Amino acid sequence: DSEIVLFSTFVEHGLALPACDFLQGLLYYYGIQIHHLTLELVLHIAVFVHYCETFLEIEPHFELFRSLYTLVPQPSSEKIGNIGCASSQLRSDFIEK
Repeated sequence: DSEIVLFSTFVEHGLALPACDFLQGLLYYYGIQIHHLTLELVLHIAVFVHYCETFLEIEPHFELFRSLYTLVPQPSSEKIGNIGCASSQLRSDFIEK
């Protein structure tokens, strides 16, 4: 309970702990840990946070993130893999609009 698995490449590219409240909330909501994230998902989260803070001038908003992206656990939502098995994709209903 007192240890965190963290990839050195995440740290090398700017991820620091403790992570922002948005990332912590995202992990809690989906019931995953940071080592479940793919590099692509880390990038999506970082870009989203930057977009909210810089262009929208708001705190990152979880409902906005969920309206744009859906989490894709691998191999399934009932049984997620051990490492790098949670990615994201644009919601199909968002693409059609």
